[in-house]
Amino acid sequence: MKKLLAIIGVFLLIVLIGCGASYNGEYGDGRNSITVRNESLLVMGRINGVWEANSANITSKTETDEIVILKGETDYSGGSGSAFGVTIKPGQERHWTRPYVATINKTENTIHFDGVLIVSSQDMYKWNVNLQKEK
Repeated sequence: MKKLLAIIGVFLLIVLIGCGASYNGEYGDGRNSITVRNESLLVMGRINGVWEANSANITSKTETDEIVILKGETDYSGGSGSAFGVTIKPGQERHWTRPYVATINKTENTIHFDGVLIVSSQDMYKWNVNLQKEK
């Protein structure tokens, strides 16, 4: 019986430690923010004094004990105007996407995001940030 209780206690400890090591949540620095969810990200940054936000899908995930690497695309819907020699009229808007790589250090509770923040079909900003997980 003591052996069974010890095994159950160790199992519960492993489960509780594993739950505490989740990388999902809010990362920020007061100027930029990333919310990590199981299958998506919400990236927000201040561009020219205005908060801009993009959703981002996760198409691949590589995980070790210390590091998680997420890859996917930031997504912007809309954007009438001209870009890349193509004119988009109102009602013909589409999704504009750009690839990203986000590396999460689970030990340090940080995220490094390297990608593009899309403001419109014509305004896309290289977005390379390091953020701390918020408690």
